[in-house]
Amino acid sequence: MFFKLIYDTVDELNKAAGGQYIQWTEVDEDDAIHIKRYIVFMLEKYECEQTAPSDRGGFYLPLSNLPECSAPNLRNLLTGLGFVYTHLRADRDQFIDIHYDNIYDINHQIYERCFDCMQSNDTAFSVYDFNSILHSPQFSYYAKNESAPIITPKPNWRNIEMDESWNEKKLTEQDVLIFRAIYA
Repeated sequence: MFFKLIYDTVDELNKAAGGQYIQWTEVDEDDAIHIKRYIVFMLEKYECEQTAPSDRGGFYLPLSNLPECSAPNLRNLLTGLGFVYTHLRADRDQFIDIHYDNIYDINHQIYERCFDCMQSNDTAFSVYDFNSILHSPQFSYYAKNESAPIITPKPNWRNIEMDESWNEKKLTEQDVLIFRAIYA
């Protein structure tokens, strides 16, 4: 059952991208120690979890077979493949405002821009995707006041509708273009 969940998650990403880009092979845990880069899939039985990097060089990637976890499973897979959350882009301040006054101090680092993150001249990276599966929603449980947004579009982007919660997220056409730019 768990292998089917892994297969289905990888297959969903491959189908969205229109090709067979990602393949997976089962490796014995003892052999994984000798591999530089690997992903350990873990079954999350009770909720949708976020990814957590390993200190051994691999990446622990939680997947859940709960129906509401399809988007988090894809998000975790993309993160495991090295993708970075859209709202961390170095140029994000041209597009969004982060309301740090509504975020607990301990969680500020979750929203800090990443200047070292992957950048490219490929046109797929030139579009800022407000609704990417990898973009934080407007509202969050990290907020001091959960009914107030933590992220809003800049005034010149106010006509953009952003997802309000992680539950509304899905793979966008822009996500697929970026995936293809990297893996095709």
